[in-house]
Amino acid sequence: MIFNFKKFLKYFSNSLFALFLFSLSISCEVGLGSAVDTEAPKVSITYPSSNVQAVRDYFVLCGTCSDDREGIAVSVTVFDSEKKKFEVGVPVVVEDKTWSLKINEKKEDGTYPLKDGRYTFEVIAKDSSGRVSGKSSLTIDIDNT
Repeated sequence: MIFNFKKFLKYFSNSLFALFLFSLSISCEVGLGSAVDTEAPKVSITYPSSNVQAVRDYFVLCGTCSDDREGIAVSVTVFDSEKKKFEVGVPVVVEDKTWSLKINEKKEDGTYPLKDGRYTFEVIAKDSSGRVSGKSSLTIDIDNT
């Protein structure tokens, strides 16, 4: 039997090439990975707690928010007991994934924007890709007197 060096080189180089392709296939991430926004943000109200029945004057409504990407915006909608909607401002998302908003600050004329009564605060978060969280809500009584 005669050793055929050309055949050997051909099989050897093909085997090395196949091994190289195999090693690439197990070491590379396929797709866009973390560059794609795959989850909706999450939002919650942490203060006042759900066991608080009433608040006086102004207070700070705050909570947490998180997402798999940066760029979360949080919005708060307030409804009275008759489902009338009130504008209350825009919360700020700070670095540690928390948001806060002062509610019912006294006006210059001495009155409060929200009169005495029961109010529901609904909070949602929206990320930079347009994904929206579920609602987090809290219902409490406001007593300005």
